[in-house]
Amino acid sequence: QMVQPQQPQMVQQPQILGTPQHKLQQSQVGQQPQIYGTQQMQLQLNQPQIQPQMVQQQPQMHGTQQQSQMCQQQPQFQQSFQNSNNNNYNNDQNKNFKKIKCVTHKNRIAGVITTGAQPEQTSIDGFITYEIYLQDINLFLKKKQPWNRKYKAAIRIFNSLYSPALKSTLKVQHLTFYRDGSADRTQVIYLENGEDLLTLLNNGYRDDQRREYTYVIVDNVFRFVETSKVSKVKDLISKHAMHANCSQDVWYAGEFHINESDSRPGFSKLVLDNNSGTYAPDKNDLPDLERLFVHNFPDLEVQGLNYDDSRLIKMLEDLHLKNKCDLEIKKMT
Repeated sequence: QMVQPQQPQMVQQPQILGTPQHKLQQSQVGQQPQIYGTQQMQLQLNQPQIQPQMVQQQPQMHGTQQQSQMCQQQPQFQQSFQNSNNNNYNNDQNKNFKKIKCVTHKNRIAGVITTGAQPEQTSIDGFITYEIYLQDINLFLKKKQPWNRKYKAAIRIFNSLYSPALKSTLKVQHLTFYRDGSADRTQVIYLENGEDLLTLLNNGYRDDQRREYTYVIVDNVFRFVETSKVSKVKDLISKHAMHANCSQDVWYAGEFHINESDSRPGFSKLVLDNNSGTYAPDKNDLPDLERLFVHNFPDLEVQGLNYDDSRLIKMLEDLHLKNKCDLEIKKMT
């Protein structure tokens, strides 16, 4: 009896279930194993991702955003517009800078006192006080002028037993003549040049007579009023201390008048002096005073003279003589 050889038994691969079996099958065909679940997510995260290059589009803007974007794309236009606005603003500032504020106050009672007429015969224009707000005073006048310690009238006002009563009286006068009132009593105008100032004062004339004025410059205000050497009452009202409201010091003080120009026939000039016993301003500051007025009133001819200058004395003598002659001629006619 022949023994037949046994056929070799094929060893079967154990059936692998789940993920290992798939790995084995994929490895036999050279494919990447398919991974599921958490392992798949981890693998995707570990692999570098290549983003496709896309053309970046500008976002569509509306309203304010669109206007802002347009302004950023046109910087030259924007800068030009800003420069234009700045130039206009500076021009406006320059125009306003040259306009000098002037306030006039009219007082009927003072007119009665100074003329001696009856109230019903006296115009409200009988006595006018002026306040002109000068600019850049401290750029031209380097120091203030204190009250005069050697002047008896000033000592009585500022340093004596009578000081409280005198100051009180002068301050009441100041308030009466410089307080704001109704539209027919107080007026505000603006001056742009020297011609406006001369027109305001009617070129220095009133009732066909050349007039003189007493002035002080205190704080930033040029205060003045018509004065006269003939009327003692009016001259008393015109005391510098009253106009300065009893200030201990002022920028400058004195008298002024308007006279014919020596260099320009047919034109007038403003002549300022330092004739104030109360404050006795330094004559060396007169050139600075001239420059201050030219700065505030372009095209105005200004001359500053010491109170005892022979030229000033001659001017005033001629002025008084001419006024006297004109008055005599007026009476004759």
